[in-house]
Amino acid sequence: MLTHHIIGLEIGGIGISLNIENLKIKKRLRIFYKNFISRRKPDIWIDAVGQNFLKPSLKSLILETPTWKLGKEHNSLFIYFPSSNPSLASFNHTLNKIKFYTHDSSGQLLLYLFPEILFSLILPKNKGLLLHACGILNKKKGYLFVAKAGGGKSTIAKLALKNGFIILNDDRIILRKDKDLFRIYGSPWHGEVKSTENKSLPIKEIFFLRKAKSCYLKPINKLEALEELLKNSFFLPINNDIIKKRFNLCVALVENLRCFKLYFRPEKSIWSLLNGDFKSYPQEK
Repeated sequence: MLTHHIIGLEIGGIGISLNIENLKIKKRLRIFYKNFISRRKPDIWIDAVGQNFLKPSLKSLILETPTWKLGKEHNSLFIYFPSSNPSLASFNHTLNKIKFYTHDSSGQLLLYLFPEILFSLILPKNKGLLLHACGILNKKKGYLFVAKAGGGKSTIAKLALKNGFIILNDDRIILRKDKDLFRIYGSPWHGEVKSTENKSLPIKEIFFLRKAKSCYLKPINKLEALEELLKNSFFLPINNDIIKKRFNLCVALVENLRCFKLYFRPEKSIWSLLNGDFKSYPQEK
């Protein structure tokens, strides 16, 4: 009889139960997710097993990348990871129970790639987004910096560390609507800066990063801010309902939060700029 090893996590306010057969994988996951270990009641159950599986037909693919394929078989979603040692994640209809078949003893897919895909799937129906962004806490204030790869997120995080601020994540931030508030959450899937925290805080502004020779803010109109959010959110269009929920949440964000382009260079003066009350900046429509 196989012994399973359960790890309880909380990421973005969502509880996850990871049921692992392989003790080596469990130890690696506990180290990687150490800041996100939780006893909260799970919302999602992942059962990772080393069993053989039938390769899906791949005839009804929704999305295909070089490293994974998302599709449907028997009206249920699957994610297939082709390699010399392939793996398969098979979902139930409500996406809250997943059977993860793998013979990869490293557990690498459960560290990064699969959880990021999973959260891209489930967050829109939980009033949330997974953003290509850096999140920082300074005392009781939260900052959200959105940018594409190479746009300065890790640079901002390194500046924040020098000032003793808390880094939620320098590359992947979860944002969720909480009644009339919008909260940012740390995630484990970092970029260059390995500092991550399982904390959250409401935000009132969104800053879209631009590298420049000096530091200054420029209000951005709502349509441009919406386009930036859509480009920098991880999203899997599995059905029209999910597409609508993701779009409506982005609209709500730009309608309720102040949006700026932040032109910056790596210097401490950026924090004086960001600690202002922004009343002198007219909101663009």
